[in-house]
Amino acid sequence: MTDEATVVEFGRLRAKPFGDYLVVERLATGGMGTVDLAVHAPPDGVERPVALKRLRADRMSDPVFTKMFVDEVRIAARICHPHVVPLLDAGVYQGCWYYAMDLLYGVPFSQVHAHLLATTDESLTALWPAVVMRIIADACEGLHAAHELRDEHGAPLHVVHRDVSPQNLFLGFDGAVRVIDFGIASARDRLQQTQTGQLRGKAAYIAPERLVRGTTIDRRVDVWALGVTMWESLTDDRLFMRDDVGSTFTAIREGRVPPVSNYRA
Repeated sequence: MTDEATVVEFGRLRAKPFGDYLVVERLATGGMGTVDLAVHAPPDGVERPVALKRLRADRMSDPVFTKMFVDEVRIAARICHPHVVPLLDAGVYQGCWYYAMDLLYGVPFSQVHAHLLATTDESLTALWPAVVMRIIADACEGLHAAHELRDEHGAPLHVVHRDVSPQNLFLGFDGAVRVIDFGIASARDRLQQTQTGQLRGKAAYIAPERLVRGTTIDRRVDVWALGVTMWESLTDDRLFMRDDVGSTFTAIREGRVPPVSNYRA
């Protein structure tokens, strides 16, 4: 194995080796891991571009983050559906957990919506409701595949994504919609369980039952979050988002949802 500090030439690119991967460029950094553009280049195999997610170096010695990362790998490995990003490979290299996914070519739903808000092209705005319905329907299929997962004995795993939002719906240039980032998903056999009272996910998309201490959640919190996403996409407004988290949670508890027809004929 080559140490990652070494820089090698890959065509016209400079890359850092990481096991059988050549890391080309950082794509994103999150609270738990990093995602890089990489090339899977096994000695006797076919090279292919991938998105390589790795546990952050400053999290490697923390057993909580390690268990969370392994949980994400285990859930991702079990889901096989065209509307969920497939896991290609996973393991540990030089003490660092990693997994490789298909490299997606496209943009998040949130970015597409932001572009629409900035456009003056009426032909695009006229088509938008139908586009939203297609995106939401495809996302429903991907989430349903996760919700229906079972273990090797046929018992339900009760997977819940817990972070459904416009940022985690990815629109590929191939026309496919994919649900991404199961990093904080809950499941029956997780190694690291969320502590009571600890909320994960984006505040504006959290379901009201998650605000009640001790409540057991299920797939319905993902359906709620997808509903909020759909409402905001059709109205070009924020449903529950307020100036601070406390006010946002109050709005969620009150549950006032104006009809979409108030905004769109």
